Amino acid sequence: MRSAIRPAAPIPMSISQAARAYLERPSIDPPTYPAVEDFAAWMAMIEQRDGSIAKRFTDDGLAVTTERQEVAGVDTYVLRAEGVSDSDTTPIYLDLHGGGLIFGAGDLTRVWGSMTASRHRMLVWCPDYRMPPRHPYPAAVDDSLAVYRALLKVRDPAHVVVGGASAGGNLAAALLLRARDEGLPMPAALVLPTPMVDLTESGDTFHTLEGVHDLRGQMPVNLLYANGHDLTEPYLSPVFADLSDFPPTFLSSGTRDLLLSNTVRMHRKLLAAGVETELHVFEAMPHGGFSGSTPEDAELDAAMNTFLAKHLRQIHPAPVGAIDANKSIAYRYFDRRWNHRDSGIIDELLGEGMDIAMEKAHFDATHAAFGDLHVTVDDLIAENDQVVVRWTVAARFRSEAMGPRPSQAPITFRGLARLRIIDGRIVAFEGFSDLAELGGS
Repeated sequence: MRSAIRPAAPIPMSISQAARAYLERPSIDPPTYPAVEDFAAWMAMIEQRDGSIAKRFTDDGLAVTTERQEVAGVDTYVLRAEGVSDSDTTPIYLDLHGGGLIFGAGDLTRVWGSMTASRHRMLVWCPDYRMPPRHPYPAAVDDSLAVYRALLKVRDPAHVVVGGASAGGNLAAALLLRARDEGLPMPAALVLPTPMVDLTESGDTFHTLEGVHDLRGQMPVNLLYANGHDLTEPYLSPVFADLSDFPPTFLSSGTRDLLLSNTVRMHRKLLAAGVETELHVFEAMPHGGFSGSTPEDAELDAAMNTFLAKHLRQIHPAPVGAIDANKSIAYRYFDRRWNHRDSGIIDELLGEGMDIAMEKAHFDATHAAFGDLHVTVDDLIAENDQVVVRWTVAARFRSEAMGPRPSQAPITFRGLARLRIIDGRIVAFEGFSDLAELGGS
């Protein structure tokens, strides 16, 4: 028997301010599912829910070009972030969208695909696969497999990544099972953020975490999708499958994610099958992350991109000297800007597309607000033109400019930045910091 819905759990201080703010937002009421046979009620609920989801997600501000194409009879969005080449060896990420097996069709597929294209700097194909109640299992798996077959006609499998979050993770894993069983080659890597790989909902956290965050069990949807098939069938619940010969697989979840058990069990099953796999579980992270705009989300993206770079490295490796040079540029920029208060480094190292005036204003405001400021670069991870920098700042507030803190209050905080460096200049910069990360006053 399922546990009763619990009151909201206390929000821990062990996560970033941005993550705490996300957890403090009002909960989303779970949908009320119709009877399996009530087609009209399902369609009405899906339309209403898709409208609500569309208000929460946008690709505004993402420089991503989109084409909608028919690929093997399946409507598919082909997306490319600005600066990503379209050569014959540019990796393609086959992204199977989430949405609980029934939500996320049409323009939502495009929006979520744009986010994937922006995060991973590859070409992205997003099938707008068929879903219940019109098209139950195996329609979505059939569509995914058809697009994968078509993709293999234009790319070597070593240039291909397959991924999907939540319900998309179910389809991504089921797709590879079908592909393997039908003699198709495996891709370079598989990415499964919080995958819905057990439609029986038999895992521990379906009981222990129900009600802790927005996500609830969805057995009526699972039965609608399965269309009378046994939920333990491997193409429906891949965690019960033989996972031999799967490609290297990246999995992620959080301690407030209802699908944490699914993710952990899938990881153990892959290990038992001898598959190279990584599992990343984040403190207090709910299903789907913290909205994509927190230090934790950035750290997850960095780990995922490092994993993918490792398994795609043979495709387009940058010379070692170029990677070392980019790491040196990233270190020099942080050290000169903060520890040596050298504003000239902004003119010297920021390239076209960067707002130099805004960066100088930020430089002036930060140094006015802090005294005894020192930045330590803790780690530099570089692959091709991307450098991820993890850093720690120790400083004292000497004004109220950065918030209501006592004058001369000590503060230590961490940050993470992702830089893109081309021809010795920084052309893209995304940074995250958290003033309370290390318990500043």
